[in-house]
Amino acid sequence: GVSATGTINDPLTDMVPNVSGLPTTATVGASYTGTYTCTNSGITAALGATCVIANLPPGLTSSCSPAQPANLVVGASITCTVTGIPTATGVFAPVVTASATNEGNPANNSAGTTITIGVITVTIGNATTVAEGGLLVYPVTLSQASATNTVITIALSGTATPGVDYTTPALTVTIPAGQVSVNVNVPSINDVQNEVTE
Repeated sequence: GVSATGTINDPLTDMVPNVSGLPTTATVGASYTGTYTCTNSGITAALGATCVIANLPPGLTSSCSPAQPANLVVGASITCTVTGIPTATGVFAPVVTASATNEGNPANNSAGTTITIGVITVTIGNATTVAEGGLLVYPVTLSQASATNTVITIALSGTATPGVDYTTPALTVTIPAGQVSVNVNVPSINDVQNEVTE
């Protein structure tokens, strides 16, 4: 007779990671929070289950519940939270690996994503036109709130003369942590002269 052999992999325990709760963009200096899970999708309890992430951007850490290794009933998950303040720009590729000592389907034990870390940008808007003696208000805005105070140095330019046409404001402005904008106020001086727009 003819004989053949084969292997049957019975996925009684099937630990499956999920990274959909991790935001894929973040900013240096701004708070980041996300989650990932590893779920027992099999038909028996997972013994010694773990849920581990690798390649997180610098400044981010993870913590998981329940403590690992864990024994998980069918449908139960290890839930992990990623928090922190990114410290470097770039594209990072974290990978979550799920496992159990009695894993039945190792083919689906990892899941990856990308997290792109950018920088916060600053814009300064134009003030509206005012009559001499009026207050020029320039909005200074961040592209995203920072987790720390942001100090910005400003420079003045144009045809108006400091001390004659306007009172020079402080040349640094601080946007407090968690806020995205402040105004720079520049008082104009009424010099009682008929002049062209400055």
